[in-house]
Amino acid sequence: MIEQLTKILKSEILDGCRNRLVIGGLAPLADYWEREAAQQPFDDESRAAVAQLFTLMRAYKAVKDHAARQAHIEQMLAILNRLPRLPAAPKAAAKAPATEALPQGPAASGQPPAEPGAP
Repeated sequence: MIEQLTKILKSEILDGCRNRLVIGGLAPLADYWEREAAQQPFDDESRAAVAQLFTLMRAYKAVKDHAARQAHIEQMLAILNRLPRLPAAPKAAAKAPATEALPQGPAASGQPPAEPGAP
């Protein structure tokens, strides 16, 4: 999460701070990432910093001056740099099919049943 937001914000500076890099600007992006951040095991201090970050992202559209927008982004980047880097969440392991759901006996092999008394 932190690395992706950092890349987006740095790209926004390179794009001239026009708030066009992401469709809808940074505000809708803040809504998405806020839900993602809620799933992270941040401590209270980090959660406060994250809340400040999302407040800045939502306010970014109202900032009209280029220099002020760049300063706004740099403030957001500073917050991101202070956050702890958390390990990626493990991906859920694919479940193996339950063995009781698999057909048993000769029908399962696709072979006809053996004749009685055949080896």
